[in-house]
Amino acid sequence: MKSIKFLMVVCLLGIASTMSAQFVKTGSSSLSSSSEATEWQGLRVSYHPVSINADGGGDISFSGASVGYVKSFGVSSSAPLFIETGGNVSWFGGEIEDTDIKMNVFSVNVPVNFGYKFSFGENNGIFPYVGLTLRGNIFGNYKEDGESYNAFDEDEVGDMQLNRFQIGWQIGVGANFNTFYVGASYGTDFSEILDGGKVAMPSITIGFNM
Repeated sequence: MKSIKFLMVVCLLGIASTMSAQFVKTGSSSLSSSSEATEWQGLRVSYHPVSINADGGGDISFSGASVGYVKSFGVSSSAPLFIETGGNVSWFGGEIEDTDIKMNVFSVNVPVNFGYKFSFGENNGIFPYVGLTLRGNIFGNYKEDGESYNAFDEDEVGDMQLNRFQIGWQIGVGANFNTFYVGASYGTDFSEILDGGKVAMPSITIGFNM
């Protein structure tokens, strides 16, 4: 997890330094803090080094990824305040440490973020935000010794049963350079995915705006 946090810091510093260079190049007059910032929509692909924070048992680490669509809506005529929402399909899974059990979970997620967009020039901008995500787990299983078990069926998996729905929070920053987008975020759940365990989901995202 330390290496993941380091990677996210590097990503955030890269965004900040690139935007700072753009700011110096174009001059402070190009920085927009008004309604010049326009709405956007686009496609996003993310890598998620997921962990489940289990009470008293440490973190269980998994790999994850998602693909989705976002769209923004301006909420002020005098300032570049936006709500960004959309939807994505995500997967995370892998072998549970110190066991022979492999876990796979597929979900549908609806994030709702609120933030302020700083525009640099005509097509470049940076968007720090905070928000909530609703997650519906549509498929999940455990595999052990060649057998597959329904992760939502208590009769099959006992206290490892997964919940179908979670709500969580996230904080992050995204930057667009013309149509190209790059971003990083971190979030975790308010509600448990299983008894005594909550999902934590850092994200590194790329995409393009339309």
